[in-house]
Amino acid sequence: MAVFAPRVALAAQCETDWMQRESHGSVTDGDCLQFDSTKRIGMIRHKVKEKPLTPVTEPGSGFVSTYSALVTNESVFLEWAAKHQGRFLLVADEAQFCGDTTDPDAGEGGTRAGALIKQMHEYARHTLLLTGTPNRADNQRLVLADYEPHPTDPKREVLVHHAEAKYSNGIAEGYLRKFEMRLINARVSKRTLADDAGRGDSVLEYNLSDDGSELVPVLRDEKTWQPLVDDVVRAIRDKQKFHASYRGLISCMQQQDAKKVYKYLQQRYPDLRVALAVSSDTGASKVLQDFKVKPMDLLVTVRMAFIGYDCKTITVVGILTHYRDGGHLMQLIGRGLRVWDGTPAREQTCLIVAPDDPKMQGFLDLLREENDRGLKVLEEREQEEREEPGGAVQEEFS
Repeated sequence: MAVFAPRVALAAQCETDWMQRESHGSVTDGDCLQFDSTKRIGMIRHKVKEKPLTPVTEPGSGFVSTYSALVTNESVFLEWAAKHQGRFLLVADEAQFCGDTTDPDAGEGGTRAGALIKQMHEYARHTLLLTGTPNRADNQRLVLADYEPHPTDPKREVLVHHAEAKYSNGIAEGYLRKFEMRLINARVSKRTLADDAGRGDSVLEYNLSDDGSELVPVLRDEKTWQPLVDDVVRAIRDKQKFHASYRGLISCMQQQDAKKVYKYLQQRYPDLRVALAVSSDTGASKVLQDFKVKPMDLLVTVRMAFIGYDCKTITVVGILTHYRDGGHLMQLIGRGLRVWDGTPAREQTCLIVAPDDPKMQGFLDLLREENDRGLKVLEEREQEEREEPGGAVQEEFS
């Protein structure tokens, strides 16, 4: 098996989640236990460029690496693929990081990683694409994916998939939390004083409830982000009344914004345990790891606590970013949607604190529909179980 993921944290997570063994070799835990021991893949080791990628003495084993490593050391991976032609499964995790391209050398309309995944696919027995969104952030197609015309909109295409798990499935099957939302009224007035040219005083009002075009300057205005940050703090303290381990996340636009928010929190809430993780800080990775295991209240970041960051005690998510792509927002709030085993799943909720611009409202409306659909399935299943005690209930495949 050859697995590729966008981040080192995801690659390491793949290795440890798949199989855990004792020193003498016996398997103690991991997702591998879901499979017949005589047929399952062996160890999946995190590799960057070390040869061999899979030990000759362990047939049926695998490796996991990043798209960055694939691009940097392409000959290592392509040689392995050629050697094992027709005998391995290729997995592209978060495939939205791989753009499609017809010319691998030009890289136009895609990415180098996407071109190399295509080459690996030519050697693979089978390829599995995993994605959180039907298109890349630039609206380009995913590598190796098939699309068909949208049933009602001829300008759009629909990703052809073989299996999917929506937010509603997560609610119905108990691995994702229900959500609540608190929208901040982002309305800011700017006054311009009279000047020597005879122009008089003027007042310009940005009202994101009506128009999201001025999203970046409004989110940077203290009248917008400070109330949102205050609401996040209040929400965290409310959640901690139920369990002291609950904590929150605030995602900002850029590092300078994250640092302003961090400074504000330190000054206004000196007793709050706040962590800052931005890519310019050398210790950012350690901050992210410490936040998951140490007693903390709030993490302020830009995009570091994003895809692959798993901290199930995050139950409040504050959104101070200007990205309104549905896939991006789903990945962001997903940091607070995963069910934690510290309390009953049905008692857990995620609170989303966000500005009330139209695109954010539209996204949350769709999320609410999924939320309600999942709850309906859950209630119907529980009703069937009450009517037929002890009987097995077939769950929908997802």
